[in-house]
Amino acid sequence: MSSDHLPIAITLHLSPILHLPHTQSKLDLKRADWNAYQAFPSSTSYHHDEDSSIDGINEAFTTTILAAARHSIPLVKPGNGRRGHPWWTDACLKAVQEKRRTYHRYLKEGTKDAFVSMKKANAECKRTIAGAKLDFWKKSEEDMTDLTAAWNRLKTLKMRYNPPSRNLTDPDGGILRTPEEKAEGFLRHFARTSSTRSLPENQRRDRMEKEAHTDLSTPKGKDADLTLHELRWALRATSGNKKSPGADQVTYPLLRNLPPSMQEALLALFNKCWK
Repeated sequence: MSSDHLPIAITLHLSPILHLPHTQSKLDLKRADWNAYQAFPSSTSYHHDEDSSIDGINEAFTTTILAAARHSIPLVKPGNGRRGHPWWTDACLKAVQEKRRTYHRYLKEGTKDAFVSMKKANAECKRTIAGAKLDFWKKSEEDMTDLTAAWNRLKTLKMRYNPPSRNLTDPDGGILRTPEEKAEGFLRHFARTSSTRSLPENQRRDRMEKEAHTDLSTPKGKDADLTLHELRWALRATSGNKKSPGADQVTYPLLRNLPPSMQEALLALFNKCWK
């Protein structure tokens, strides 16, 4: 061999890349069988070691209630994750279908008439879509009160619309910009709304009487375990909350409809976290 290039052998140890779907199946809570959901944990074995870590207990608890949910609640078929065009009409759909039909006809026949029909359908499709966008713009002119609204409408036509961000303000009307200012603002807000002075007269009197007979220096005070009554009160307070679940896919309705045995398990988990 006359070449002075040396061959190089490279070995790559690559693990397969996991492609997660953009959308996940969701629980259809409107068709849930809550009786079967509450009976399922009783028919299965939910065991955890008291000396286990918080993560281990949480994993066992989550696995149990998700298994009960899959057993008693049907799933909703996920969509494709894309938003539809706001200006899209039935005329646009028919024009696109006709364009595709004439295109496939031209591919099949290859004649001059088929080619002319395809070009006409293509031009008609462009006119229909442009007209739909123009009509959508004219109908929305009344809603555009300033330049910002006009730009948002243009972004909507291009499917690039982002909802405007809302600024946090303090009681004096000032804008909270930095994370430190926002944290202080939330702190002042919660301190003001949860203070005794913000309560009605009868509730203020009851709280002051309760605090007077509570010894906060003992575990029976500030460090006391959470009770089952407090847990059930907190679960009832989530009624009407439609927030999306986190990574564990546990929703508030799943927690509100827990059977008594699983409520006690959840209470034990909370108390372990509290300690």
